[in-house]
Amino acid sequence: MIAKFSFIETIRAKNIILGYYFLIITLYTVELSFWSTMTNSNDFAHYTRNEIITYILWSVMVFQLTSIAGFPERLAFNIEDGSIDKLIIMPKSILLYYSEYALGQMLSRMFVMSPLIIFIIWYQGNMPDLLWLFMALCIGLLINLYLTMILSCLAFKFRGAYSFIMVKDTLSWALSGAVIPLDVFNDTVKTVFNYIPFQYITYVPVKIATNSISLYFMLSGLLVMICLAIIFSVIWRYMLKYNQGYNGNA
Repeated sequence: MIAKFSFIETIRAKNIILGYYFLIITLYTVELSFWSTMTNSNDFAHYTRNEIITYILWSVMVFQLTSIAGFPERLAFNIEDGSIDKLIIMPKSILLYYSEYALGQMLSRMFVMSPLIIFIIWYQGNMPDLLWLFMALCIGLLINLYLTMILSCLAFKFRGAYSFIMVKDTLSWALSGAVIPLDVFNDTVKTVFNYIPFQYITYVPVKIATNSISLYFMLSGLLVMICLAIIFSVIWRYMLKYNQGYNGNA
């Protein structure tokens, strides 16, 4: 029900839909112009010009699908102003509630952006495994969501905790493969990427969409997602107990 509500709520917000298209088309204009010029006469690492264009087409789309916006991002503000009572008394766990809401948002974005997704598949020239791609998108979305929720818990201790989320979003954009494919870096840097969760937000789903990665990464991404969910649950319960009677000024 929560996912359905989120889907309908997003679809009804026509200005948000126009915003998605404007943002994606703007990113395509900038990034494709850059990469097209850069690879006009030379390949980039092991990517041909056509492969890097395909990668960018997918990466811009995937990053928008796995991004967290709106209601889930306001958790930090709810904690700061003391309006989390309505979340605490819900019969459903906050983790499940936010997860369903985020999935509803992603499904609505997929519906709105379906013409662009169909075009990308046509341009790519081969059909990705849609089931595995959908699972990779869900994992990337939930990893991004749980990171946001974990950082939101800092609002129990710090004013202006949303700044931590902004830092996370910036790092996610830069280190998830949304701009540059992660496999073009040297082995040392790629090893670092294996120890941070950002690659599952963009790079892994894009590689699955282009049929160029082992499904082993799906399993490791699932484990990361479960670990982050557990970490949030532990922190959330501890902070609620520690800040019992929290009124926004603790």
